[in-house]
Amino acid sequence: MGSGIGGTSHGLAFSESGHDTAQSRLRLAAEQARKERDTLLFDRYGVTPGDDMTIAWLFPDVDCGIVPFGTRVVVQLRRAQKFSRGGIELVSESKEAEEDNTQVAKVISFGHLAFKNRESLEPWPEGAWAKAGEYVRITRWGGDRWEVPVEGEKDEPAIFAMFNDGELMGRVTTDPRLMKAWLR
Repeated sequence: MGSGIGGTSHGLAFSESGHDTAQSRLRLAAEQARKERDTLLFDRYGVTPGDDMTIAWLFPDVDCGIVPFGTRVVVQLRRAQKFSRGGIELVSESKEAEEDNTQVAKVISFGHLAFKNRESLEPWPEGAWAKAGEYVRITRWGGDRWEVPVEGEKDEPAIFAMFNDGELMGRVTTDPRLMKAWLR
């Protein structure tokens, strides 16, 4: 089998411009299938693949309904994806596993004693470990957790948790979408 313009390579016919017409047709068919899938997902769920990986979707702007006292810190846990990167709806077991293992949260608010010396009420020498709006790493099973409905999304609530200030594990310094729980 020859190769090059107007010849064949590996049994595929090339046009004069050097493009494989069979591969071009496959690419066009795949693109059309993606568009049809995206339309179906948008019509059925109001999202397109990748929408559930935006910061706004993962951490929706909803009122948690609680003002923390003392040393408590309120965080919003990252929501689990609904779709794979390829647009396939994830089964409930996959979403539940991600929800159970989420260890990334957004700081919402903290009590007036958080990040302060409990006796003198002076700020800790290193300052506050995190500020409202920053992302932190939390323990998998800790904190008092509750759900708040997100308007327009009946099955995807926002999940909040309250921790003592010393229970926050660290500040996330990278994109919080990249942090994945380690599963065995």
